[in-house]
Amino acid sequence: MRAITRRTMGGLVLVLALTGGASACGSGTGDRRATGAPTAAGPTRPTATTAPTTATTTTATATTTTTGSAEPSPTSTPPGKGGQLSAAPTASRPGTTSAPAGSPPGHSPHSPHPPKPPSRPSRTPSARPATTRPPATHVPSAADLRAALLAVADVPDGFTRQTGPAPGSGDSSLAACPVLASDPKGASASASVVFADATGTSLSETLLQYTGSGAARAMAAYQGMPSACASFSGEVDGFEVSFRAAPLSLPAVGDQSTTTRFTGTIPALGAALYMDVRAIRHSGTVIVVSHDGLAVDTALTRDTAATAYRKAAARW
Repeated sequence: MRAITRRTMGGLVLVLALTGGASACGSGTGDRRATGAPTAAGPTRPTATTAPTTATTTTATATTTTTGSAEPSPTSTPPGKGGQLSAAPTASRPGTTSAPAGSPPGHSPHSPHPPKPPSRPSRTPSARPATTRPPATHVPSAADLRAALLAVADVPDGFTRQTGPAPGSGDSSLAACPVLASDPKGASASASVVFADATGTSLSETLLQYTGSGAARAMAAYQGMPSACASFSGEVDGFEVSFRAAPLSLPAVGDQSTTTRFTGTIPALGAALYMDVRAIRHSGTVIVVSHDGLAVDTALTRDTAATAYRKAAARW
């Protein structure tokens, strides 16, 4: 029964040490209890400076160590008269001042800023539906389109700028293929440029600006050329030409892109004529690049159209 009492008291000491209790129980057979304040039963020896202490309690089965860093635990004094233990008062550290009574916890009288009052739960107003506004977009003018056109520096050496109209600028000789004869309707602004070399091969660009769904409708017209213009006849430079149209596969560019190759036969000359038409949509702008001649280079069609797209996309 005495052993059980020792273990029980040991457990009590452990709890007191962990929770900053008043004192530890000493060993012996007498009934020695710790008191929380100095008594007249025995003298006490105050310590000069209280540092963080480590309380170690040994029980019959394990050893537990508790280190205090914020607030020191009271230290025990030797037994005084009557065999009682009393807790020694602790002195304040040099150069520190105790907070006056009534000060908020954790507040020092020398603190440069007063403590913040406890936060109160904020009342959240009822949620209102957010108003979403469409982003502002710039609609290029004719001047903007002209500034974005291909320049001589953007095409291969040997090509010079021409004064003639670009394909699709009201060429009635190709009326059997409406998209080649006239640009899709509804453009708010347009601009075009034509380049040619000594062999008669030409590169041309047309920029068409639409609002709303106009650009998508224009792209649908260009995408439908292989079927709408599958076979037709027209006139080029005074010669009758029979054309056939077929889709040409090139990497996708911009919001939408499509390419059609036209192969024409000139019976009077026994020669062939070729033309690539590549259309790219960038937002409301449709970029159309045509490459035609007695021979065409698919890579030149692809690269010239990519350059035209980058110039327009860099401006709006």
